[in-house]
Amino acid sequence: MQRYIFAITFLDLLGASLVVPLLSHHARTLGATNTQVGLLQSMYGALQLFGSPLFGRLSDSFGRRDVLMIAMLCTASSYFMSGLSSSVWMLMLARIPVGLGKQSLSLCQSVITDSTTKEERFEALSFNNAAIAAGFVFGPAAGGYLQQVGGFRLPCWIASSLFCFNAYLAWKHVPTHKRAVEIQEVSAKSNAKRGPMQGKTVEPVLSQRSTWRVLIQLPVSVLLVLALRLTTSMNNQLYRSTFSSVTMSVFKTSPQVNGYVLSYTGFLGFLTQQVVAPWIKSRLKSDCKLLIICSLCSALALFSLSLPTSLIAFAVVLAPLTIANNAVRTGTISTLSQFAPADAVGTTMGLSGSIDSVCRIIAPVAGAATLDKFGHQYVYTVCGIFSLLASLMAYKISKYSMGETVT
Repeated sequence: MQRYIFAITFLDLLGASLVVPLLSHHARTLGATNTQVGLLQSMYGALQLFGSPLFGRLSDSFGRRDVLMIAMLCTASSYFMSGLSSSVWMLMLARIPVGLGKQSLSLCQSVITDSTTKEERFEALSFNNAAIAAGFVFGPAAGGYLQQVGGFRLPCWIASSLFCFNAYLAWKHVPTHKRAVEIQEVSAKSNAKRGPMQGKTVEPVLSQRSTWRVLIQLPVSVLLVLALRLTTSMNNQLYRSTFSSVTMSVFKTSPQVNGYVLSYTGFLGFLTQQVVAPWIKSRLKSDCKLLIICSLCSALALFSLSLPTSLIAFAVVLAPLTIANNAVRTGTISTLSQFAPADAVGTTMGLSGSIDSVCRIIAPVAGAATLDKFGHQYVYTVCGIFSLLASLMAYKISKYSMGETVT
């Protein structure tokens, strides 16, 4: 079953990366202003903020497979309508279903959590993240070629077809999931086995409490991991949102060269998830130790990223940064899946996705303002500080998981 989850994840990122790098350019060809392009980007994050916990909670209540299929079909319809768009406002309207419904990655992580033990989970999540990286390696280049051949609508419609096929794979190969009312009967035993990091369970997700009320009920350990997720996500989004602007202004790169650099980092991410991250975990025997060390390595690389004066030197520094950030991403999700209450795994993963969405809204504006006023050195310094905060949060989580009090 897991190989089908990895295939769904790969096709998900492949389909999305066929279209997303082309959106800004297409919006401008439709007459969009810079403000409208920014609104188009921020709108997706704002919709994800609400869609992520909603779909996660629905998957806890009604099963992973059915909700995953709905998410795929929402995304497919959005990309199909994007291909038909002939104005900026039509394009914005077409982005609403994908903003709300593109929750397949967090849902796949929930399926992996359901089907693996604590010992197996890191490796399974690492392979899933490798599928993400592989999709990102091939998608942008293929999307650019398809646009040259058949215009913007061709990559959109191919992406829509991929998500329809993903819905079929989910229907055929993803098992149904126990409903929350059934899980509630065994969650106390499950949480007891997980040790002191759990602390308590949440009420059934079929109750009338809102998803955000569930957030208040979550164990302290889960809240700590979500705080860790916030720091790492803000670091990544600040770095990514300013990447093209920095390379084009500092190193005078063309969009094509930027694509090559992104494919290079995508390949490094794939290599990390397949080889490096599992090797580090096997040596350290602990997700928290991996998070502490890799967050510190990420901070060091970010502080060094403003020093290179050539694109080659910049690419060299990108290698340890990409490796560290990918390992941290897998370690964070693995830790969150271990600490999440058994009856609220999907909700917890959805809340994690909402944190990413908040960062997607804030980081582009904050990064652009910092870049314009202070320069790229300050952007990378702020990113490095977030990585240092992540290592501190990981240290506190490690202490809490051993039953010590967090101060």
